[in-house]
Amino acid sequence: MIRCPNCGSSVQVRMTLIKYDREEYKCGCGCHFCRKAFSDKLTKIFVENQKKS
Repeated sequence: MIRCPNCGSSVQVRMTLIKYDREEYKCGCGCHFCRKAFSDKLTKIFVENQKKS
């Protein structure tokens, strides 16, 4: 289960796009982020738009 890097919620996170090795997500708190797979075991999360609490 993926969690929001801003608020830590796993319930509010919704996947918005799947494209090759990139998955984009949006959280209910307003944070937009993506997860990119570089190999079978390595993935990174990039925050595109993080709302401040």
